[in-house]
Amino acid sequence: CFWTVETTELINILSYGGRDMLSYPLTIYHQLMQRFFLFVMPLAFGSFVPTCYLLGKPLPFGLPGEVVFAAPLLALAFAMVARITWQFGVRHYQSTGS
Repeated sequence: CFWTVETTELINILSYGGRDMLSYPLTIYHQLMQRFFLFVMPLAFGSFVPTCYLLGKPLPFGLPGEVVFAAPLLALAFAMVARITWQFGVRHYQSTGS
């Protein structure tokens, strides 16, 4: 939105793709995708990891059980990053003129 004129498709990929990805267990995906959704775009920390913990299943990549309790801290960290990014974008916003 801030740095490109048209980002609709990118937003759709991230929002709908993430929603669809969360419909299935993380373990059906290739390890590279699992790592992406655990550590880069950590959608799995909000659904798959807590579910594994509650069901007594092993966590992916041998993560310790205590990592489940890091989810709220991770959410807070990402909210802070989102706020900083938003403020930066608002300060540097340029209209397209159309």
